[in-house]
Amino acid sequence: MNEQIGLPKLVEQMRTTIIGKTISSLIMSKHKAFNMPNATYEEKLTGQTITQISQNRNWLLMELSNGYYLALSFNLGSDVHYFENSDIKKQKYKPNFTLYFADGSGFTIRFWWFEELVLSNLADLMARIEMQEERQSTLDSSFSLEYFKDMLRGKKHKSNHSY
Repeated sequence: MNEQIGLPKLVEQMRTTIIGKTISSLIMSKHKAFNMPNATYEEKLTGQTITQISQNRNWLLMELSNGYYLALSFNLGSDVHYFENSDIKKQKYKPNFTLYFADGSGFTIRFWWFEELVLSNLADLMARIEMQEERQSTLDSSFSLEYFKDMLRGKKHKSNHSY
């Protein structure tokens, strides 16, 4: 999904489809995209209701009834598929994350590359988003081979780009 085009549409679709639904269970792969152990996701998500869906830059934010946020970044893309009841068996790929609601519906996420699925309180999540924005985009004209080598060496640079 191209975040510039598809993310606002996905946010609107999710608002009309999943707000008010209660999470009954989830399945997660062992993936570098998660910021906590799988058991913590299960503990903090199960039984919670989705109260709001919003967007912040290239992040889709799902506010939960316990005050936590489940946030999905769309750095290079992800597949997000909603299903009702047994529709999940029709999917042609193995998702990294599946969320089930009490009514039998749910959605799956398959990460393409450098995406993240973060469970966090709002303050920590906003700090994470701001930190990510400080990284220079590969689309910036000032992104150079030297900058890339510095990144690999662990050197930090302040980004010049704006959105």
